[in-house]
Amino acid sequence: MALKPVPLHPAQGTWRGLNSDDPANSLPGYLSAAWNVYHSGPELLRRDGQISAFWISAGATIVAGTYAEFSTGAKIIVQTGDGRFWQASGSMTSGVAMGTSGFGQPAVFAMIGDVVAIATARGTLLGASGTDGVFALSGAPSAEFLTSYKNRLYATGHMASADEVKYNAIGATTGLPSPNDWYSTNNAGNRIFSQGEGAKLVGVFANRDEWYAFKPGRSYRVQGGTPAQQVTIVDDREQGVYHRSLANVGRGLVGCNEDGLFSLVDGKVEPLINGYLIDYWKTLNLSAVSGFCGAWVPNLDQYRLSVVKGGGTAREMLVGVFEVGQPVAWYRWGVETWAVWPVRVSGAQWAFYRGGSADGRVWRMDSGTLDGSATFAASAETGLIDDGTPFLDKKYQDAWVFSRTRGAQVVSATLTVQGEDGRTSSFTNAAFRQISLATGVGDVKRQTMHLDGAIGWALSLRIDFPNAS
Repeated sequence: MALKPVPLHPAQGTWRGLNSDDPANSLPGYLSAAWNVYHSGPELLRRDGQISAFWISAGATIVAGTYAEFSTGAKIIVQTGDGRFWQASGSMTSGVAMGTSGFGQPAVFAMIGDVVAIATARGTLLGASGTDGVFALSGAPSAEFLTSYKNRLYATGHMASADEVKYNAIGATTGLPSPNDWYSTNNAGNRIFSQGEGAKLVGVFANRDEWYAFKPGRSYRVQGGTPAQQVTIVDDREQGVYHRSLANVGRGLVGCNEDGLFSLVDGKVEPLINGYLIDYWKTLNLSAVSGFCGAWVPNLDQYRLSVVKGGGTAREMLVGVFEVGQPVAWYRWGVETWAVWPVRVSGAQWAFYRGGSADGRVWRMDSGTLDGSATFAASAETGLIDDGTPFLDKKYQDAWVFSRTRGAQVVSATLTVQGEDGRTSSFTNAAFRQISLATGVGDVKRQTMHLDGAIGWALSLRIDFPNAS
């Protein structure tokens, strides 16, 4: 089955969502630049701030994290770059050290019963049960990736066969999962995917109806209620998705690889956005499958993805805003982070938590108006507007910007006329015109921008929010 393109249309009017770091590359039909700003219906919204949830260790970078609801209470478990694991509950202001994996690359978590299974990059399978320690899962295979599906753990990576997925046993008497029992004589077993083709499995992930195994170039869909049934349907697709980028979105999955972002619904792999539209995507460390980390929060209708560049540090976070009947609007959240995951904060309400980079903190996102105590800049820019005639120069005399804000916050509008070879055309005193837009709640304001007869083939409009709370 060939991949079916998903058209990327503006969510509203000219505004798009996300493009390359250079807005001058925003050709008509491409996405626009958005920095700490997202589109919701007819509005452009500056993102919320974030607060420190709890402290881990001075100078520590949080490279992985998960939320677990144990019978003894909910806990947040994180891993730092030195290979140590920590945990905290909602009432704690600092994390408690749990143990070490001996390896600082990000781990993978999956909950089964009252145990959180942890697969380390070295292949060791560990467990945590809500106490202040981690323990080895005795008898467990060597694995780098795992998922939980219908009372079983499915694990892959670091095995004798690069094509193998193993699963644990179910207790014959209790009917409960046995995360320490992986012996085939006790109804555990394994599955092989495209043996000997030369590409190893790089992930395994489940939603409520099926589970998937992934190779760099393929996705395998497996359905059924028991392991015997789970070989009845195996779909071999043309795109693979990396494990740590995956998140359950509705009844499907969203994840990425080096070629872009994809959705997986009913075994179909559909592109959401192509990587070539984003400049920094071209510089990703493609040899490190741990270079992505994705999460989804349903009450916010957002999927967030941290992207680690080739230099080994996380530079960007991408955020997808999902609205019913609207194309996905992507924007960049201007923070540096290695890990992002969902945490239940009350009832059906969830929030994004992220790991700090070298600041020793775990952060709760979408809280307040500041990043801790710091202000942050925010802006959005349209794609280039050429009136359908990109090869014809136009003489621009005046432009009018209409605006309506929720409050009396001052934002600025900058109009740029594009000239030869992407250079901006010169006005009388500058290469652009800038005005301030300040209105009362619900008031509509029009501002005139005199363009002095500037000649160019297209123009773009940029909106800047103040670098203040």
